[in-house]
Amino acid sequence: MASYSLLPTLESFPVQDWFRHLRYHVRWLEPATGRHSRVSQRQAADAMEARLDGQWALKSRSHSRGTIALAAANHPITCIGIDVEYADPTRPWREIAAIFMPASAHSASDTAQLCRVWTFGEAYRKAFGEVPSPDLLQRIAAMAPPEDEPIAISVRRFWYSEPLRDGFWLSLVWEEVF
Repeated sequence: MASYSLLPTLESFPVQDWFRHLRYHVRWLEPATGRHSRVSQRQAADAMEARLDGQWALKSRSHSRGTIALAAANHPITCIGIDVEYADPTRPWREIAAIFMPASAHSASDTAQLCRVWTFGEAYRKAFGEVPSPDLLQRIAAMAPPEDEPIAISVRRFWYSEPLRDGFWLSLVWEEVF
């Protein structure tokens, strides 16, 4: 299994101090874009989570095909959600994105952009227990992906997203108290 630690240490990721309270890790079952059973993906996620020490209060995980993602956080972060998805060009992304946002309301046009909106919506739902508003989704669809730093989506809520290898997208959403 290949793996990729996107935030291995605070020192190697020079961004705002609040990233020190959050880590995430991605692992691939090979082939990454192949179909893997939910059982094998859950087992890989369980193994990743078991390697976390007991210091992490919040956890979120996701898997898509052969890609497993795990996020962990502590105070001052109060909610966290992660989602990973394969931007399969053969999937009906407009219809999939319309689950969160009516097709007539979104401006996303390409597979990667629609997949990014989807992963944002899923991570948001995991973090906050609700579907993001169509207005927020429209803002996300219109934004360029964050580049190495999270984007504030409200006063205390943040979003980070990036393309991964083999056509996968990852999104993290969290809230923190100041």
